[in-house]
Amino acid sequence: MSETLDLICRIHGHVGPYVVAGVRAGERALEHLDARPHFGVDAIVTAPDAPPPSCFIDGVQLSTGCTLGKRNIEHVIGETVELILRNRDTGEAVRVVLNQDLVARAVEILQTRSDVEAGAFMLECPWDELLTLEACQWPR
Repeated sequence: MSETLDLICRIHGHVGPYVVAGVRAGERALEHLDARPHFGVDAIVTAPDAPPPSCFIDGVQLSTGCTLGKRNIEHVIGETVELILRNRDTGEAVRVVLNQDLVARAVEILQTRSDVEAGAFMLECPWDELLTLEACQWPR
């Protein structure tokens, strides 16, 4: 198992597709915004209120350093799975939306093979196939 998948497993308990997708979304948003993790960003995650889609939130926390304790992440209950991340230093924000077709493929791998293989699939997907990224206004 890769170092990333091992960390996800230790924190989240397994390496399902949604938690891995959350890690990837957070990494990509941080990179795009050239933002400081932990204290330099705020996050709003939209996701259903139950696993497995809500596991996306744990992935975002792992990759961005946004946490409930620091009060710089918020969960909005909704049908979509997406992240809005704001760079506190610049005010710039980005919206990251998950490709649900790839997630469905990963869920199938999870159900027919293993969570590790599903997580590896999500980890290896090219950014532009896994996620769409667009500049946006911070909604708060």
